[in-house]
Amino acid sequence: MDPQAEYLAGELARELGDQKPESVRTFRRLAMAVPHTMLWRAVGEAKLARVDGRIRGNVAAFFVGVVKKLAAEANIPLPFKPSPVAA
Repeated sequence: MDPQAEYLAGELARELGDQKPESVRTFRRLAMAVPHTMLWRAVGEAKLARVDGRIRGNVAAFFVGVVKKLAAEANIPLPFKPSPVAA
């Protein structure tokens, strides 16, 4: 296991307030696939959205959505199955 990705996953979990094992696993996978600067940008956007009242649910879920958007813009493949398309 990559110690740097493990450390970053723990920091993301702490910053986002989500210590659930499945969340930490997701953060670890993102830390191995996405530039760290992009992850911290997404953390900042998630925190700002929480302060602005734009998040009603889980801050970590919002963070993952921001990472998906930023990664798509940068053509970075993510280690997730594609989301099903609503019919």
